[in-house]
Amino acid sequence: MNRVGLVKSVASVVLVMFVGLFPDAYLLAGTDAPLVKGVLTVRKDGKGDFTRIVPALMLSEPGEIIEIRDSAVYRESLNLAAFPKRTIRAGKGQSPTLIGIVIMGDHVVLDGLKITYPSKVRGGESTIRSAGKKGWVVRNCNIYDIPYNSQAFYMVNGTRDAKIICNRIHGGRGGAVYITVNYDKGGNLIANNVIYNCGGIAISGNSPNNRIVSNTFYKSGIVCRSASTAIENNIVVSGRIRSNGPVRYNCLWKSDCKGLVEKENITQDPLLADPDKGDFHLKSRGGRWNPKARNWERDKATSTCIDAGDPKTECKNEPRGKRINIGAYGNTACASAGREDKWPLPQPKADVFALPKVTPGPRKDYAALMKRYGWIQSKIDALEPKGGIVNIPEGTHTVVAPIVIEKSNVILRGAGADKTVIKGLSKESGNITVGLLGKDISGVVIENLSIGRKGRKGVCFVYVTKSSVRNVNGAGVYLRCCEDITVKGCKINNIFTDRGKDLIITDNVCSHCRGWWGIDIQGTNHATVSRNVCHSNGNGGIKLYSGAVNCIITDNLCYGNSNEGISVFGASGSRIERNICRNNRWFGIMVGYPYRNNGVIIRNNRIYANLKGGIEFRPSRYEYRNKVAVESNVIDSNGGDGISLPVKHRRYTVTARNNIITNNKGFGLNRTSTVATLISNYNDIWGNAKGAYNGVSKGAGDISVNPLFADAAKGEFHLKSKAGRWDPKADKWVSDAVVSPCIDAGAPNSDWSVEPAPNGGRINMGVYGNTKEASKGGK
Repeated sequence: MNRVGLVKSVASVVLVMFVGLFPDAYLLAGTDAPLVKGVLTVRKDGKGDFTRIVPALMLSEPGEIIEIRDSAVYRESLNLAAFPKRTIRAGKGQSPTLIGIVIMGDHVVLDGLKITYPSKVRGGESTIRSAGKKGWVVRNCNIYDIPYNSQAFYMVNGTRDAKIICNRIHGGRGGAVYITVNYDKGGNLIANNVIYNCGGIAISGNSPNNRIVSNTFYKSGIVCRSASTAIENNIVVSGRIRSNGPVRYNCLWKSDCKGLVEKENITQDPLLADPDKGDFHLKSRGGRWNPKARNWERDKATSTCIDAGDPKTECKNEPRGKRINIGAYGNTACASAGREDKWPLPQPKADVFALPKVTPGPRKDYAALMKRYGWIQSKIDALEPKGGIVNIPEGTHTVVAPIVIEKSNVILRGAGADKTVIKGLSKESGNITVGLLGKDISGVVIENLSIGRKGRKGVCFVYVTKSSVRNVNGAGVYLRCCEDITVKGCKINNIFTDRGKDLIITDNVCSHCRGWWGIDIQGTNHATVSRNVCHSNGNGGIKLYSGAVNCIITDNLCYGNSNEGISVFGASGSRIERNICRNNRWFGIMVGYPYRNNGVIIRNNRIYANLKGGIEFRPSRYEYRNKVAVESNVIDSNGGDGISLPVKHRRYTVTARNNIITNNKGFGLNRTSTVATLISNYNDIWGNAKGAYNGVSKGAGDISVNPLFADAAKGEFHLKSKAGRWDPKADKWVSDAVVSPCIDAGAPNSDWSVEPAPNGGRINMGVYGNTKEASKGGK
């Protein structure tokens, strides 16, 4: 089988078949050829070794090729970081489409694919990502429809010696390539690409020794802050170049340029064949390759970019090579010929180099492996389009790849969370993914099973509605762009929501999530988080972040977390009610950081024994005016202030009333900010080590007396009363010999209607004010 070959170094450039950009065109490559140990085939119709790419990847070995032998659409995200030295390529004459994110790994190759990320998806998801990986190659690919605020390639944290060659990158509102945070790494090559109708290439100053050579930019351009990055032999039409390094032998038409050193650049019309229809070959009297007709044609004019590139650059692969052409076809077999070149021009050959022969040896029985480790997936795939039920019996079931549900109304049901375990053959497998990227799915239920892996993504819902996850143990639940989802009764690491709506998260235990919150609600409207226990997590218990608006966080227990119990970091209109935040290593509740928190209400919470403090308001880079109400809480025995406003940049107005703030090691109320306001009314502020107030005036109705809790050391903050105090342990009302001064002492205009009789027609201070468990009072 003849296939595309790679050469050993950039210096000795050879030709490869360009499958994805132009049929029968040949462009330069330049990388080490991996040893080919075997070829795994993928076809949707079942006539290959696999019907999906990911299972083939999971069973592949270093040096093997995964060849897609059809032109179907594959909605899969590929994490190649754990699978170095693999090649994923299109079969001969095929043009498969991959819809999803690709995370690159060391010395991996993508060849001949169409790659996109759904235009429906927004928010910074770059199509191809690399963090610190080296030696990978993406060639001959058609990468299109780049979402806003995203890039086709996003390369950070030491990505080096990567090659982006012979691709089309176009469409959408995002950028083509972004390279940053590479410091002493770099050496990446971007060559022989056509980049059009999208954002261009951006390289930061800390990424050295990159090369941007022999590309064509149309309505796109380059911004490069790296002084050691060379920009040469490119065509830029209706764009610009901004560079702190050398800019040499480029064609700039209807474009402007500013480089550290500018040499031999030209400004004439490059005479592209038909750029609006995607043909960027240079017109020539001597001959221009027509990719549609697959032959050479002559034009009435000759581009000034022909034979105009850097004379020191190799050009021997051009059909009549004298000097390299400027643009994407420089030093390729489809480079346009000069006006004096002989006619006819040589026809490109079908193959230039074949890949090395496959290493001889026994081949794995992939059919048997999939039968053993893929039977759950096979049952799901066999369901009718309208859906159905797949029952997984008691026992441990090993799967080769993530279980994928791509249709609505599917129930995946185990025999019980303590009886049915799904385990991955490798640490990259074993999770359950529901929803096609960019396509809505509804009515899916995952229940009564355990996922035998750790991490934050045990069950992943993407664009799923009206579905649920119930009684699932193990790894976390990830909900992205989902609506009307219920997660209930699970014992997992973490629940993470991203841009959702109308979510119900209740009766779960989220614990031991390394480096993160137990429940993280981001960009989500109307989430109800209730009766969950979040403990022993590497960051906090529960977080509202970045537009998690109008959420209700109620009746949760957050304890033993490495940071705060509840974080409110962009949650306007949300209510934080009836929660217990105790024994966390930072604060009970933290409010602030990047986003707006206007209209947040913190009410009827027990916040005690946290190491740093009770409620902390933190600064941000934005100058939002936020009004926050802190009402009817008990804030007791924390390691710092009861309520603290060290805010410098946010103009908070915090109104604290009907609270009991006692026995904290700092101040009761502490305001060191000069732009924030803390108003105190009808609070009992007593026994705080540094005093009741700092930077705050005593307000109307404030008192400073022992509140007479039932048993504060055990977290029992009901107020003692002769008329009756609720005893939750005995489950009955009891009488005391004394009466708390906080009974009937709250703000006269606060609602007290829920409090039991007898009462004084006025709200009690503290956590049980205006609740059915309020201590009884009256005359």
